[in-house]
Amino acid sequence: MLFAVVVTEKHLFETFKEHDEETRLKYAIEDLINLIGLLDICIFRAAWYRRPTGS
Repeated sequence: MLFAVVVTEKHLFETFKEHDEETRLKYAIEDLINLIGLLDICIFRAAWYRRPTGS
């Protein structure tokens, strides 16, 4: 997860240097959605591994 955040932050930095304001905002929103998705996956996995085994 930390690697994904670092890669995303680097992508945002590169995007901000190369594009206009509207394109930067679009990419920033897409990256934020991706980060939220990664966080959701981590929460789901944590809940899955902590579930009762039923034995």
